[in-house]
Amino acid sequence: MTITTSKPQASVAELFIVLGIAFGQFIVSSLQSFVYRAAQLPGAEHLIVFTDEVLISIVSFEIAMGLICYVILAVRGWTLEDFNLRPSWKLTAIGFLLVGLDYLLFNVAFWLVGLLIGTQILESV
Repeated sequence: MTITTSKPQASVAELFIVLGIAFGQFIVSSLQSFVYRAAQLPGAEHLIVFTDEVLISIVSFEIAMGLICYVILAVRGWTLEDFNLRPSWKLTAIGFLLVGLDYLLFNVAFWLVGLLIGTQILESV
């Protein structure tokens, strides 16, 4: 008679919840800062100013939250194999293409927003 232990079923939703808790605050505050400054809304001067010290504290916090997320996911039964991280030349080439596409889309979006609200405002953001 063999006794097997089943690991808890971890869902993709659980992964996104954990990552949202860990890193969501910074994503939201960055977007809020951008929108307030780009639209010149009142209160923009009180939002985060990204200095070297602020960025170092943000990265330090994210590393600590990443470690906490790792522990939570490990306790719930997640392993590295669950993420299907299998590097290959094909996936590396796809990654480079995605970076190039991202760069292109960023520049097009910057140009379009510059046409709508002016590049001087964008550069101040």
